[in-house]
Amino acid sequence: MFKKIIESLKTKKYLSLLFVALGAIAFYMFLQHFTAIKTFFGNMFSLLSPFLWGAVIAYLLNPIAKFFEKNLFGKLPRRRLAHTFSVILTFILAIAAVVLLMVAIVPQLASSVMVLVGNLEGYFNSIQKTLNNLVDTVPFLDKEILDIDKLIGSWEQIFKTVTNWVVNNIDGIIGVSYKVGSSVFNGAIALIFSVYVLLDKKDLKRLARRLSAALLPEKPLTRFGEITRKSNRIFLSYIGGNLLDSLIVGVANYIFMLIMGMPYALLITAIVAVTNLIPNFGPFIGAVPSALILLLVDPWDAVWFIIFTVILQFLDGNVIKPLLFSDSTGLRPVWVLVAIIVGGGVMGIIGMLIGVPIFAIIFTLLNEWLETRLPERGFDLDGHKRTNSDTEADVLQATVPPIGTIPPAVPSKIKLQIPFNKKKKKK
Repeated sequence: MFKKIIESLKTKKYLSLLFVALGAIAFYMFLQHFTAIKTFFGNMFSLLSPFLWGAVIAYLLNPIAKFFEKNLFGKLPRRRLAHTFSVILTFILAIAAVVLLMVAIVPQLASSVMVLVGNLEGYFNSIQKTLNNLVDTVPFLDKEILDIDKLIGSWEQIFKTVTNWVVNNIDGIIGVSYKVGSSVFNGAIALIFSVYVLLDKKDLKRLARRLSAALLPEKPLTRFGEITRKSNRIFLSYIGGNLLDSLIVGVANYIFMLIMGMPYALLITAIVAVTNLIPNFGPFIGAVPSALILLLVDPWDAVWFIIFTVILQFLDGNVIKPLLFSDSTGLRPVWVLVAIIVGGGVMGIIGMLIGVPIFAIIFTLLNEWLETRLPERGFDLDGHKRTNSDTEADVLQATVPPIGTIPPAVPSKIKLQIPFNKKKKKK
């Protein structure tokens, strides 16, 4: 009896049901222990984060190191020496650029923030006075209902509320300070690890290639190599293009604010440039706090800034980005939004930045699979059932060369035999 049951389970129908049942059980167990699983992976990510960040740094600096190795140290007799020199020069330039950026920007940013905080009381009183004058000027506004002083309170009340919040959340503030300190320590470890990764890049690639060849069959191994190359191309094109685009947008924003004489130009430009890395929605995310900062000083500055931001983003999407790089993702706007939301929910800001290229890779692989699978099942690429006339048209199109093409030449080694009548000689 058990033998018959086992033989019946070997059929394709029952195997599919068995896999579905096992998948449902596994999904149920995952939901039951979701909190524990999330905590486990969170702890593992915190433990491995310095090494992951080091690998990311090495990946981003690898194209620069390859450029130096090929063009600057390419004539050295020993390739290992050329590779070492290129890696050292790459990190020297990267660290120098970061230090120079911090020396040039951080003091001005700190000064802008301190001036902004110091002037908050004056800005608040100015806005309160403007709103009161607006209520007094507009005749149909009820002054008893729209009592601005009662609605937003006084500056002393707001300052007392903020002070009480800081006192009540002092433990959380200390925890944030501890996280900042540990992040600096992890950043130092990540930087050191990235140096070793770039120095031993060839050995690591050789190890990965050997493991792939040992574990994967021949056909999946070839497919794995193709996926890796496509993913690398999409990531590098996306990251490099976005960094350059954010730099251009930031410089244009800074020049505009200097020409218009707007305050906090460097602070607002930093916000705009960083948020511009988030595709499609990042510029508007950065424009909201920037406009609020300008609104505290001068409402007209906020209006001109919003108008300029809209014009700049229109030019960026239709002129700058097409000139810099083609659409390396190929995603529709709805999937870009899904990628940003899902990536941000899983990995925060980092997830919002890398969610789009990850979705692009998934959609590329899905489209390639559909282009192969649909014709095998008798459907066209739009998902419609193919008819016999469609199949015959495809065969005819494949055999008949298109109009305007030159037919292939006859190989010279093949002799054309033209039959003709020969007269037999009489003996």
